[in-house]
Amino acid sequence: MKIMIVEDEVSIREGLAQMIDWGEERFEQPILFEGAIEALQYLEKETVDIIITDLYMPILNGIEFIQMLRESNQMCDIIILSGHERFDLAQEAMRLGVKRYLLKPVSAEKLRQILQEVRHDIEERMKLKDWVRIAEKKLDQYIPVMKNQFWNDLLTNRNDRLENVAASMKELEITTVEDKFCCIALWKKEEMQQNKLTEELALQQLAAEIIPDRYLYGLPYENMEIFIINGDVRRDKIEILKESIRQNLNIEVYFGIGTTVEDITEVRKSAAQAAEAVRFICNGSTMFYMYYKDIRRIENTNKKYPYDMEHKITKMLRFHDTLDESMTKNFLREIMSPKVSIGESRKELLQFLGVLGRLADEFGVEILKEFEDTEQAITNYDRVEEKFLTIMDIFARAQSNASKRYIEIMVEEAKQKIEKEYSDPGLTVASLAGHIGVTPNYLSRIFGSITGRTCMEYITDTRMRAAQEMLKYTGKRSYMIAEEAGYRNPNYFSVLFKKYTGLSPKEYRERNAS
Repeated sequence: MKIMIVEDEVSIREGLAQMIDWGEERFEQPILFEGAIEALQYLEKETVDIIITDLYMPILNGIEFIQMLRESNQMCDIIILSGHERFDLAQEAMRLGVKRYLLKPVSAEKLRQILQEVRHDIEERMKLKDWVRIAEKKLDQYIPVMKNQFWNDLLTNRNDRLENVAASMKELEITTVEDKFCCIALWKKEEMQQNKLTEELALQQLAAEIIPDRYLYGLPYENMEIFIINGDVRRDKIEILKESIRQNLNIEVYFGIGTTVEDITEVRKSAAQAAEAVRFICNGSTMFYMYYKDIRRIENTNKKYPYDMEHKITKMLRFHDTLDESMTKNFLREIMSPKVSIGESRKELLQFLGVLGRLADEFGVEILKEFEDTEQAITNYDRVEEKFLTIMDIFARAQSNASKRYIEIMVEEAKQKIEKEYSDPGLTVASLAGHIGVTPNYLSRIFGSITGRTCMEYITDTRMRAAQEMLKYTGKRSYMIAEEAGYRNPNYFSVLFKKYTGLSPKEYRERNAS
């Protein structure tokens, strides 16, 4: 690993370079710089893993140096070196992502300890990157499970944010020809003699052949099949599908057709209506298909997959660091009930495994080996409960750290968007929250906990820094600078600038003109 030392005092700089055997500690010999400017010039072309920098240096101090590193996306680990115990400076450094702080005079033992800690952090990040690469290679194997989860989410009101749906459809390469959707429910008068999974696949294949340009997906729904169609469903297609199933599979089927919806997040409504229409037929109608709009009576639906229990489990994994084993066992035993076929159980177990896989990716929890073991257990239908509980235990132990990392990622994303789009007058806490996918109150709370400043304060700081730079180095008029800094009203900008700097824009330019 490459190390850079930035220290204006030559005795300290060279003393650190000679203090330990760098090769023995698995580091290259440090690169030495007297000041931050020379270091930045070097980093324009080269990279390092670790920077040890003094806080008090001429021209550009340590805090300013770190700020410029972060602005240039230098994500190396930084160790602060100072002869002064200044908590405020340490706190500022921590806000900039610095995790370690060394006080002069530095002992060889302390230097080794800090370097070992930093090396461990870097190695852990490298392991995580390797895991991500492996996970990406495995992604294709889980696409069918993810697609099944996506449509299940839509049918059960668990994926009702349109922006999330659109992103998921793009990721899963689900395309549509128009913004209309309808569901067909299929109920079999009697079961086929073959495997239930084979039966489901055969029905889905026939539906896709009969409605090739409109068929989106088919999946089990309660005690029937649901076909999701892009657009309206014609009666002649239903008749052709019924005859095709009778000829190829030798079973009699009945159809219910839900209303057409224009928002894909409302397909759950169409699915429930289609199921209701089928039940209407089964309760005495002589027809083999029924449109929901043609019936009067609505009965209660009865879900098979225990989504409410799944929601409780995922909530537990997200927000608690203790594991309720009984909850997980009850959930798995319901899925693997003797009343449910092994094929259906396997499908629902894979569905739940996919949910855990996405949570692991979200939290940065390493479960790749356990994921593969559990997948194999599902295939063999052996020791399934044990394997799932192992994954749960990993989540319970890693939850606190994972949650913190996730929050830090969201805050960092917000900061980057502010730095990039501060000139947009429409940039607000609410717009940032919408971009990240959280509520404004939640964003404000986590932003403050990580940065020590409110989100609005950070926006204002960024805009004021930009305005200061323009006043120093350009001849632009004040109203133009106000606009480029994200303020529609130049007078408000002037008032805010004076409150922020203690000077009017004109006074600031006069004192800092280059």
